[in-house]
Amino acid sequence: MDLSISHVPTISSFERTLSSTTGYKSEVVNGGRVDNKGIELSLRFEDKWGNFGWSSYLTYSLNRNKVVELLRNYEDPYTQRTYFFG
Repeated sequence: MDLSISHVPTISSFERTLSSTTGYKSEVVNGGRVDNKGIELSLRFEDKWGNFGWSSYLTYSLNRNKVVELLRNYEDPYTQRTYFFG
């Protein structure tokens, strides 16, 4: 038997295409924070009768993801324009 429990907060990001006049193709923008929680349980059984053997594996997993924070304001570094979200 094996049991794993996880809690991994992650920063969600996305890639935004930029105008060719900037000299860059794209930029990566921090879009917010997501909390990822999960549990995984694995069971393994093996048996053998003489020359005959068999094994079984069972895995159960449950994951929950929750958006904790989203990007509120984003200022474009090239146009200086501010975008408001939420």
